[in-house]
Amino acid sequence: MSPNTLLRPRADVELPGRLADSLTTTEGAMLPTGDFAAWMDQMRGAHAFRVDRIPFDALDRWSFHPDTGNVVHDSGRFFTVEGLHVTTEAGPHRQWHQPIIKQAEVGILGILVKEFDGVLHCLMQAKMEPGNPNLLQLSPTVQATRSNYTRVHEGAPVRYLDHFVKPGRRPAVRTRRLVPPQEQPQHDRRSRRGHRGPPGL
Repeated sequence: MSPNTLLRPRADVELPGRLADSLTTTEGAMLPTGDFAAWMDQMRGAHAFRVDRIPFDALDRWSFHPDTGNVVHDSGRFFTVEGLHVTTEAGPHRQWHQPIIKQAEVGILGILVKEFDGVLHCLMQAKMEPGNPNLLQLSPTVQATRSNYTRVHEGAPVRYLDHFVKPGRRPAVRTRRLVPPQEQPQHDRRSRRGHRGPPGL
């Protein structure tokens, strides 16, 4: 196991109490918890979002691979959608076919943390993605696959990315682990989840 994946001990004996105080505090320096729903509604109304279904052949740079039939990006990056034949000896259905997302590269789910008046605050974002319920959802500071943050799609740079990928950048990552992103059919997809905070955290 790489040393970077281990929790690093700190000499701050007051840290457990500070974390406990932060967990029980509902009033922060930026946005009180009770105001969150109204703020989220305000973010939804601040921009006009629209998602349109289009034919598959109208997608830019996505196609069916001529040999496998898998859905692929012409860069060979991001992910593939593949067909899966499942056989099992348990359950009411002993076999079936289904699509599955295969994404071997690692992504980043990172939250920047800063202390204000003794209370930890997390930098989150109201992020729009076509598959989100109501389009907008509360998301980490950085939420991106490697293909996204290296801009294979030629999109906009990922804000705050340097805090998680540049060597020697302070403050340091305090925790790091690989996690599956969500409970849905996927294969080999993992995100590197971590948080960064001020010295003593």
